[in-house]
Amino acid sequence: MHVQNVIEITQTDGLLPAAVIITAYRSSRYGLVVFVLNNVAPAAIDVILDPVVGTMPLSIPGVLYVQISDEAQVSQAVSSAETVYVATEAFHNLAVGYGASPGNIRPVGSSQFWPRKRVWLTSSGAARGLPKMRRAPTRAVLYQARRTQLRDSEPQHA
Repeated sequence: MHVQNVIEITQTDGLLPAAVIITAYRSSRYGLVVFVLNNVAPAAIDVILDPVVGTMPLSIPGVLYVQISDEAQVSQAVSSAETVYVATEAFHNLAVGYGASPGNIRPVGSSQFWPRKRVWLTSSGAARGLPKMRRAPTRAVLYQARRTQLRDSEPQHA
């Protein structure tokens, strides 16, 4: 598996980095992005991404969720990634241990994924603080019906 970016997703003071998650999903149109979930449920990421997914084409590589405890998948993702973005020292050490080049490991805070916007999940599972997303405009496709056979009374044009 070739991975463009591996990004550790963890909560800070109970808040999730929404800008990191949304920006990473949008960048996944260029290659697979792996979210390494550090004590974060996949459903929490889904709540943040649900408004964004409808604005992107379905043909993109997208994101893959991997729990930090899944050594085989984390190792495979980290060792094949172009860049690994870490949020904790523990994941930094794991990435180095799994063979990631130190030159390809960067803190999330120094990247294009800097978490400017954070959200929190309510007890009902709703995300608070999410930015408003506009749906992608869909092109109206019009089909013009054309007759393919001439009637007997119509002249043929050459």
